[in-house]
Amino acid sequence: LCTFSSSLTVGSWTLLMVARTALHVPTLVVSAGLLSSCLAQHKQSIFLTEHFTNLNSEMGATHRTNVCGIQRDIEAGTKVMKTALQGLQIAVSLPVVTEPGFMNWESASPFVIDAENPGLMGRVMDELAERAGFSYRDSFHVFPGPPEGWTYTEALAALVEQIDITAEYWIHLPERLALGITFPEGFYDTSLQIVGVQKSSDTGFDVLSWKMPFTDPVWGLIVAAMLFSSGVFWILERLEEDGDLGESETHSHSLSVSLFLTTASFTGGGGYTPRTSAGRLFTISWTFTCLLLTAAYTANLASFLVVSKTPSFEVRSMHEANDAQVPVCVYKGTAEEVMARETFATANYKPMNQLDMFQSLHSMAAGGPGCTVAVTTWDSWKAYQRNEQVNGNCTLEAIGGRFRISQAGVA
Repeated sequence: LCTFSSSLTVGSWTLLMVARTALHVPTLVVSAGLLSSCLAQHKQSIFLTEHFTNLNSEMGATHRTNVCGIQRDIEAGTKVMKTALQGLQIAVSLPVVTEPGFMNWESASPFVIDAENPGLMGRVMDELAERAGFSYRDSFHVFPGPPEGWTYTEALAALVEQIDITAEYWIHLPERLALGITFPEGFYDTSLQIVGVQKSSDTGFDVLSWKMPFTDPVWGLIVAAMLFSSGVFWILERLEEDGDLGESETHSHSLSVSLFLTTASFTGGGGYTPRTSAGRLFTISWTFTCLLLTAAYTANLASFLVVSKTPSFEVRSMHEANDAQVPVCVYKGTAEEVMARETFATANYKPMNQLDMFQSLHSMAAGGPGCTVAVTTWDSWKAYQRNEQVNGNCTLEAIGGRFRISQAGVA
């Protein structure tokens, strides 16, 4: 009854469904045909922290757990998914190297999971194992990445035929689903995002920066208005002997006082004290003008400071990168490359390894060869954003929004 199929992996699906039930998350809808078919194979051997270096040499072996009896018991109602995996030793594939903090190893010879900080994937698997009651730390395989010439989809197709769960963030591609690979709901945001180096800007001190909110002609008009207003107020207040600038003062002295009061009213440091009706009317007019000028200056100053702090990039979106045909780095052989090419088929892609992508961005910014922007996933970028090796000088920034939404998880 328990026959092996190279195209369907319902045994692995059963394990994933049971594990998800143990975590009290909603189960996915599976067709009655898949649930009624038991396609797992007996485990030939348990491999202890082995490192697959050549998937071709392992194609004839499988370490998948025989869950045929569990499947039948669940269908018969004699077992529930929440406790169905208790006591089993599950074969799991774990990544060797990925984003910082995703999977942490205490040692690599042999591979030992970091006991205190196993990383995101380690914590997820530990929590699954504890709640569902299975073990995996003595039966995991270490996946270093696809062999030379293989894509990640080809490597995944080989992995799911040999082990129970591949604990990585596998993007849910239609071509992978067509191969019979099954996925629970994803937990890793693999929406595509472009990253680039922000252009350097001059941040030196400028003693004349205070006048930037207004242009020079506007400042000239303001000075002219102040001189004119000083003269008008001087004339109005000298019309009466008891005015603010009465006959008791000399002409030159009273005119300088008028200029001072006009300037002080503009800056908020003082103002007129008119004693004539004409002077009071003029004072209301001038102070209202000062109010409008001050508000405009403050608003322009705030806008200027915000704009000056906005990072500057050669392109602002993947659409612009595609139209300008600038070099775009993309992670070679991954689902990110597949999705990027599907979304922008004519872009000038430069496939390479992940860390090489970020170094290529710095190289281009320094005037050397490289890429203008790089396509990565959102959660990958968040992991590398504060990585000293990748972004030690904090010049790399996400550009625009995510241009294709997707999620990833175990398979």
